[in-house]
Amino acid sequence: MASNGFVFTPDLFGLSAVDAWLAGHQLALVVVGPHRPADVTEGRVWKQLPPPGASAMSGSEIRVWLDAGSGGSGVRAPRQAPTGPRPV
Repeated sequence: MASNGFVFTPDLFGLSAVDAWLAGHQLALVVVGPHRPADVTEGRVWKQLPPPGASAMSGSEIRVWLDAGSGGSGVRAPRQAPTGPRPV
């Protein structure tokens, strides 16, 4: 754990959604990602931002991407607003 309200982000790769949430919660971080029940019960973390070992302020979000688990059909990424210039 870092000082002054900052912590180092944990390595969540390969964890279930519930285990990732618990790991973040123990460090006062908020783990966010997809909200489909199948993802939460079957998926595993394959990507996270910020990456493991990054310095983050307590209460910050860690965004995770989960694979679809054993019965899924691919990868589900969290929703996010489009970035970059918009066509006219």
